[in-house]
Amino acid sequence: MQQPARLEGGAEMAFAGGEHGRFALLDAATGQARGTGTLPGMVMVARAAVWEGQPVIAAAGSAEPSIRGHSGFVAVLDGTGRRLSMTPLDGQVMDLAAADFDGDGTDELVAVTGAYRLILMRPSG
Repeated sequence: MQQPARLEGGAEMAFAGGEHGRFALLDAATGQARGTGTLPGMVMVARAAVWEGQPVIAAAGSAEPSIRGHSGFVAVLDGTGRRLSMTPLDGQVMDLAAADFDGDGTDELVAVTGAYRLILMRPSG
């Protein structure tokens, strides 16, 4: 992740990925875990974003095993590591960007997959 996500109250969190999809969200100042969990495979990239006014972490990578025939995924996590959404994609996600493209105050996510696709995602679907 390029920069930590800022939670309400100003605390910053960082994403730490491990083997077999395991991850921890860490308090950037203390290194203490704020939440842990498991995603469906290897995380290749994680980015801070804002969805519907809430700071989140978007994590993406390669689904192992595949999810309903899809080899990639994008997951959105809250500050405790709770999964808010999980989207299977064709092709391993190689990169991910978060930006408010339409000016509504909520970041859209753009995933770049190994299947040569750009996928735009927003909280509303």
